[in-house]
Amino acid sequence: MFCPNCGTKISDQANFCDSCGHSLKKSGQESAEKNPEENDPKLESANILWKKFLEIARAEGNELKKYNELTSEAVWDMIGRFSHNSLNTLTENHKIDLDKQPYKTIEAVKSYLTSFVHNAYQVFIAEQILKGVTIKKVEIKDNEDLAEEWKRVFRNHTNKIISIPDDVLTVLNAVNDQIGDGLFESNQTLKELPKAVVDGIKDSLIQQLIHGYLLGVAENNLRNESK
Repeated sequence: MFCPNCGTKISDQANFCDSCGHSLKKSGQESAEKNPEENDPKLESANILWKKFLEIARAEGNELKKYNELTSEAVWDMIGRFSHNSLNTLTENHKIDLDKQPYKTIEAVKSYLTSFVHNAYQVFIAEQILKGVTIKKVEIKDNEDLAEEWKRVFRNHTNKIISIPDDVLTVLNAVNDQIGDGLFESNQTLKELPKAVVDGIKDSLIQQLIHGYLLGVAENNLRNESK
């Protein structure tokens, strides 16, 4: 899961965030005493965002076309780069084990890496729509302009200059929990891999979610600059 305070990836069993020290005991120890869905404005906001995200992610026909037309070509290029680079890193770090996997399984891993970036980008779009922001496709002449802006945004996130909102983190966690397990359920040989390899795949999926959301932030920055 992600720390609700700083957005750092942390263990599901952690009581405190190793990065910022934020206490996590409330979600674990008090959940039995109080239903977190009752009178929790943050969770209510996350539920609204989740529903909007699903509306976008499940869109078909003209609705799908409408949402895709909001996305610049540079974003599609970056999504491809993220999944390609992430898969390469995985295969380099765990070459012996992953080389033994069937081709279709490796392709499934790549597909999930790509989907997670795209899903997180869609979460950003959903967030902007709920804020009442009018989103128009931004024409980015050089894909490297978006790449450089994303690097700047990512550095700011890493250095805690910017943070991912709580409701967004909740939705990204939900994407990871509800969709991520499907990779392992539909590809049983992945479950047989050493724990270090499985953890590496799971970490890569979570990393893709962060990358995808920040990609939306970066594109939006360029959109605002072009006005």
